[in-house]
Amino acid sequence: MRTLQFTFLILAYVWMLPFGLFAADRISAADAAKYIGKSATVCGRVASATYASRTRGEPTFINLDRPYPNQIFTAVIWGDNRSKFSPPPESAYSGKRICVTGRVSNFKGQPEIIVRDPAQIATELGRNAVSVFFEEREATPPKPAFRPFSLCRIVSNITATACSHSENIATV
Repeated sequence: MRTLQFTFLILAYVWMLPFGLFAADRISAADAAKYIGKSATVCGRVASATYASRTRGEPTFINLDRPYPNQIFTAVIWGDNRSKFSPPPESAYSGKRICVTGRVSNFKGQPEIIVRDPAQIATELGRNAVSVFFEEREATPPKPAFRPFSLCRIVSNITATACSHSENIATV
């Protein structure tokens, strides 16, 4: 019984992770500098992404909200970890809104997170895409699975008698 309870707790924990119940603080790229030395999830739009293949360590730089050289936050993927990403990160995330999770560090006065695993980066739906989806859903009500009908109409068609409003047997 104890093993079953333990297993249930582990499964519940794993299930809750994607919903952010145990996730790091979620912040904007502009606020990342306030979280140096702490774990955080930094979200923003990819403004520039570059694979520096001729630079020592072959880094990939993903800058959020502002492009290089005016970047305010950078996610760095070193060449050793680049093979874990398919397609290449600079094309996979270009122009998208993403969230990067990890320990925020300082490099030459700018906040960054070193990304070692693709699971540290999640694409995020933009607010506009979500609101458009819900606006469309509200504008077009769902069609009923069947058309409502009156039993009286069916009976009147068979017997050639007219039904008054009070004689309606049932509406389904």
